[in-house]
Amino acid sequence: MRLDSSGTVIWNYYYGTAGDEYFAGGDVTPNEELLLMTNSNSEDAIGVIRIDGNGDTVWTKLYSEGVGAQVIGFSIYATSDGGFAILGANDSVSGEANAKIIRCDSNGNVLWSHVYPTYGDPVQFTQCSNGDFVFASKDGMQSLMCRITANGDSIWKFVYVPAFFEQISDIVALGNDVIVTGSYADVMQFQTKCFVRRVSST
Repeated sequence: MRLDSSGTVIWNYYYGTAGDEYFAGGDVTPNEELLLMTNSNSEDAIGVIRIDGNGDTVWTKLYSEGVGAQVIGFSIYATSDGGFAILGANDSVSGEANAKIIRCDSNGNVLWSHVYPTYGDPVQFTQCSNGDFVFASKDGMQSLMCRITANGDSIWKFVYVPAFFEQISDIVALGNDVIVTGSYADVMQFQTKCFVRRVSST
């Protein structure tokens, strides 16, 4: 549904990729088109629908790991070149928590796809001014943050203070740095508190 500044409905359409699915995320491209991401239970796949400003479907894509394997999307990010990246997880990696990033061009064609070991489920990711991606994961006890190049090569990863049960909630790029928000357990006061952290590119 699209609304104008006064809340009046401009258009209202229904979208889908394949079978039983649910909405998992969205973003706006530099040319003001919309990227809608779904997780398809019937196809064990991530669906992406690109629609224009009038609500018309530009294209629809499904990204899967093949028969018997499931990939789940957690977040989608529109990149500055008109393409996008998907942050998800792949259950075909035996017994290991992981993050899967799928990088695509503006037509939805896969440019590269990599899997990275993590703690628990991926949370959020962003792209820095130099093209690097930074993503985080959490498992209820600790958080992991990773930085990769625009081509998907690992640069660094860091585990954040597991003794305080830190949980990263969001990541936003600030130039080549990132701003990280989340919460932690103050064991001395038996309280949960929030934090904001700026992390440099190195």
